Amino acid sequence: MISITISFLFIGCFALYNTSKKAFLSSDNKLQLWLQKNIKCSNIIGLALLIVSFFTAIFYLGVATGIVFWLLTLMTILSLLIVVAPTRIANYKHIIVLFTILLTTELIFYYAS
Repeated sequence: MISITISFLFIGCFALYNTSKKAFLSSDNKLQLWLQKNIKCSNIIGLALLIVSFFTAIFYLGVATGIVFWLLTLMTILSLLIVVAPTRIANYKHIIVLFTILLTTELIFYYAS
């Protein structure tokens, strides 16, 4: 499932982004505060989710396509995270709704064919 891979990749990048010392970090919710206070655990969680998403992409798409897909998605998510996170345009509710819509459309197209 591509949506699950992208969500793991996003959560891993978000966890690693909140451990940054140079980024403008907001403390709007409890998850961000916990990630910012527990840096070592956040780094482990972020890297573990990145590795899981990497191997999930390889499993579903094949070796070459999975690696290219993962790298392109990683670059896209990191650039969007760096641009959108300091402006606080999107919050966790928006992201959950977006991934729910993506997952349901993916499931509909997968089972319809």
